[in-house]
Amino acid sequence: MPYDAPKFDAIRTRALREIRSLAADADVTSDSDNFVRASSTSAIAEGIHQQGSWTARQIFPDTADFEELKKHAATRGVYPKSATFAGSSIAVSGSPGVPLPMGSQVRLIATGTVLFTTATVPIGSGGTGIAPVSTAEKGAFLNGLEGAAVLTSPPLGIDGGCTLSALIGGTDDEIQESLLGRYLDVLRFPPSGGSIADYRRWALSVDGVSTALIIPKRRGGNSIDVVITSAGSPSSAAVIAACQAYIETVAPAGADIWVITPAVITVDVRVRLKLQTGFSLADLQEPSESAAAAVIDPLVPLETLYILRLTAAFSSLAGVIDLQLVTPANNISASDDPSIINWIRLGTVAVEPMA
Repeated sequence: MPYDAPKFDAIRTRALREIRSLAADADVTSDSDNFVRASSTSAIAEGIHQQGSWTARQIFPDTADFEELKKHAATRGVYPKSATFAGSSIAVSGSPGVPLPMGSQVRLIATGTVLFTTATVPIGSGGTGIAPVSTAEKGAFLNGLEGAAVLTSPPLGIDGGCTLSALIGGTDDEIQESLLGRYLDVLRFPPSGGSIADYRRWALSVDGVSTALIIPKRRGGNSIDVVITSAGSPSSAAVIAACQAYIETVAPAGADIWVITPAVITVDVRVRLKLQTGFSLADLQEPSESAAAAVIDPLVPLETLYILRLTAAFSSLAGVIDLQLVTPANNISASDDPSIINWIRLGTVAVEPMA
């Protein structure tokens, strides 16, 4: 059974009992010298017990504190991943041939988020251009931001207004559970010179990579396709490039490696509910969104969405007597074409009354 460190009161009670066993007439009341000495000694003893309990927890990685887990993981070459910038592109307009320099500052109007262009892009013959951008901050909270933006100091010949495509690829600093999972993966599947487990581990060790699906021989021969995502969204071009570059340094010679991120299929859910007396559709809106997310969010690239799971999730909500799932009407396959890697993600959830 696990070691249970005794509390201060228990230790002091035991000390006073020992004093009484040695001297039956000893005074152990709360204002006695024996009580004071037992209290001070027990406080020290409790600290020693707690230290011993803490030390025991650090022996095993699954019970160790984060800082101690880092030391365990480092012995196998597994280190915490850092947060990453989100990236995307902006659509700009201006005079054909005028370049938008790398490092130009962009500000998203709705949130004030600051971005910078990561390449010099000339305006095309049609008066428009697409420039890659990266955020000035790191974090997963940036993913999905999009809309009207402005160039803070546009060059002569380029309009100040621009449009930002949805940001992707931002991640937070790695949490303890994720680091533990990667460390245990090394223990369970030791390096073996290029197995599927090796490729998955190599990909997941790169900053910004949250999940990795390894598909061998999809393009024939020695091909290895590595499908990565970042914090519940597709990975940015910067993360893809970093992952490609790292895997090529550690993979066996001759391997045809292709690191990609999946295309997103957004599924809007529409459900009609019959409710018990005392419940309203407004009451069920947020729970319905959570129920749909619980089914769709865990899906990985290429995984099929089964409407039976959505139906079961909605039917388990409090107040629901009957329901009709309007959309999706059928199971949704992420990729019927084996040459395409898609990923099903949740769109909107509409809750309607059932006739």
